[in-house]
Amino acid sequence: MKKHIRHLYEIRNEGFLAFIKKLNVFLKKTFAYNCYVICFANPGYLNFIVYILYLRYKKHGVPFRQTASFDSLLKFINFLNNRQIIYFLGHGNLLGAVRQGAFAGKPGDVELYVKSSYYDQFVSYEQDLNALGYKFKYHLSSKIDLFPPRGCKITLLFLSPKSTQDGYVYLRIKNGEELDVIHEDHLESPETGYLFGFPFNIPKNPEKIIEERYGPNWKVPDAPQYAWFK
Repeated sequence: MKKHIRHLYEIRNEGFLAFIKKLNVFLKKTFAYNCYVICFANPGYLNFIVYILYLRYKKHGVPFRQTASFDSLLKFINFLNNRQIIYFLGHGNLLGAVRQGAFAGKPGDVELYVKSSYYDQFVSYEQDLNALGYKFKYHLSSKIDLFPPRGCKITLLFLSPKSTQDGYVYLRIKNGEELDVIHEDHLESPETGYLFGFPFNIPKNPEKIIEERYGPNWKVPDAPQYAWFK
């Protein structure tokens, strides 16, 4: 028998959950790819919705365990684009886009750089995002965590301009410490990078930003990767 997929996702609809408990069944075969799937291995969890998403992105090479996070990111980026809020992939997601065209690692979260001039505009959309299932958590260090209905959290890092001897840089401050310092040239206008073949905004000359954060050996991963397209 083919190996069962056991990635399980919590269902919050108690009425539907009670219905599943009464049925006490397992969905063992799907018509789409002729593979076996245990969808109800635990009455408190369900992976059917995420599996449907997986079928949507399978041809793009998105691993099953990253499907929910990638789908939530795509929807959120579409939300930003429709409201003319300019973002840039940051941290490990920028690394993944440049190095392998896919998520680097799990991922544990998705970081986006956003200029602080968009902060008030973004916050004004909190109720709209709540209606889509995204929950907010504010931090003092110009950071907002968003928790989507499925997948890992999305972290917005709002960077403020500062004048230096080398020109303006963008950064955020936490407990007096300057974090995510990026020269203005990198954020002048976005370039295009790709995750699983889908376009995303990335800073100009991203290799320099990546090397400053991850060191000169950033092209060589320090752990096994789930996907690689370069």
